[in-house]
Amino acid sequence: MRRPTGKVVGIIKRNSRPLCGMLMPSPIKEATRHLFTPADRRMPRVRVETRQAASLQAHRIVVAIGGWLRHSRYPNVRLHRDAPDACFEQG
Repeated sequence: MRRPTGKVVGIIKRNSRPLCGMLMPSPIKEATRHLFTPADRRMPRVRVETRQAASLQAHRIVVAIGGWLRHSRYPNVRLHRDAPDACFEQG
């Protein structure tokens, strides 16, 4: 069976809409990189770099994708703010 193949050579316009979700704690005690699980299951998990992970674990937060390195499994994001409960009702 033939499958279409191709290679991304550039991005013309970046669509970085905010993602709502929760921060998952890292198994490493002093880690600054943690995984963020979006409420919308169609979106991938992303990596958040923060030193405030302990205080953010109990909150819903909003992030936006900032970049995705070529050899990285997860994109990097920017932390925006605490999310209201209405954020989860949209998805």
